[in-house]
Amino acid sequence: MIDPIAFEIGPLQLHWYGIIIASAVLISALLGARVATWLGENPEDGWSMLLLVVITGVIGARIYHVIHLWDFYSANPLVIPQIWNGGIGIPGALAGGV
Repeated sequence: MIDPIAFEIGPLQLHWYGIIIASAVLISALLGARVATWLGENPEDGWSMLLLVVITGVIGARIYHVIHLWDFYSANPLVIPQIWNGGIGIPGALAGGV
């Protein structure tokens, strides 16, 4: 089985999951810029929206996860913002990013 932690830099652990998601976001942004240019649009508009889309995607992913484990999070509400302890959902990220 592959170790979920790709590598560590001091106390920071980089997981394969995060590397794959970050790579997908970057590749999507690059492809979106090419398509925008091909369609005669300004690719800078997409790059300007990227930060907002990533932030709302992360928030949506966390909300999705919290809803699906509501029994746990309703009993432990202080844990809800602790995204670094794991717990995001791709469907929520897609909904939040769109």
